[in-house]
Amino acid sequence: MNNDEGRHGDIEVVLKQLRAENNMLKEFLSSRFCSIANSSVDDICVINKDVDYTINSNTILDFEVKLKIVQEMIDGIKKKHQNKKISQEKLVNALTTVIEETDERIVDLRRDAFDFKKEVVVNGEDPKTGQTISEKIIRYYEVKERKRATLVEKLRFNNSSLAAQIRKKEESLNQKEGGTSFHYIDFHQLEIENKKYRIQAEETKSKLITEKISFASKKLHLEKMETKIKELSGETSKRHFEIEKFSDHCQKTKDAGNALRLDISKERKRTKNNKLMKEKILSEHNNAKKQVEQKQQGGSVDDEPGIPCVENYMKQQAILYHLRDTVKSWERKVEIAEISVKQCNATDVH
Repeated sequence: MNNDEGRHGDIEVVLKQLRAENNMLKEFLSSRFCSIANSSVDDICVINKDVDYTINSNTILDFEVKLKIVQEMIDGIKKKHQNKKISQEKLVNALTTVIEETDERIVDLRRDAFDFKKEVVVNGEDPKTGQTISEKIIRYYEVKERKRATLVEKLRFNNSSLAAQIRKKEESLNQKEGGTSFHYIDFHQLEIENKKYRIQAEETKSKLITEKISFASKKLHLEKMETKIKELSGETSKRHFEIEKFSDHCQKTKDAGNALRLDISKERKRTKNNKLMKEKILSEHNNAKKQVEQKQQGGSVDDEPGIPCVENYMKQQAILYHLRDTVKSWERKVEIAEISVKQCNATDVH
């Protein structure tokens, strides 16, 4: 049951993805071609001006085709966004000009109100009656009309001068062009050239898309190689550290082997000395033993010079046993040291 539910979920995810791709394809086809004959998801028939394009339910788009469709849709969205941005900028410019004109109009109205109050309301009041003199009002509006008339004349003169400048510029432009006029054939030729350039632009665009895809694949391959190089550099640094550690260990083992060799040589010298001492003690022991046997047989051994007494014999016997034990222990130590030296030599050889 869990496996069936997982498969069902995977199938739903794939269906959602395919529906999204179909909707995107429909939008692309409806925006690019003239009309869509059948808008169902299973079978889409697209009719162009020159050629009929049919995409059945069995059609499977490649990754490159999907990428081209997405790229063209992105370009269309960018164009729409740019056109919308241009229209919004125009609207903003128009609104800013209207606001500036309104601000200027408000400033003019305030100035007019201030002048009217100064000239008519304050200075035009009769001190006897307390009423406004009509002559002051008439004189104020006459002066204002004269100012407006002079401003209108000034603007008309500027307008006529600008129109004359525009005519001069147009005449100079026509003279530079040689006085040639365009005909229908010229426009038809330009249209043909425009179509040819559009085809070339589409080809270059498709080449650019393929180059982008190849660049993306090469970039992924390069990133993989860089990760591999980083891993190998890490492994090499680790190996170098291990080699340094092993060389330090080898040097320590060599030093330990040299020290052991010195100890072995010293112990060998000691064993030789102990053997000589042991032989000397054994000879003395045999002599003492012979003397004891002779004494037991009834001979007078105590009177003879050079014969050790019993106490010296016992002491020498104890020393003999002690020396035997020390020799055995030192022989065991020497064997262990020789084994360790052999192991060190074997590691050095490897």
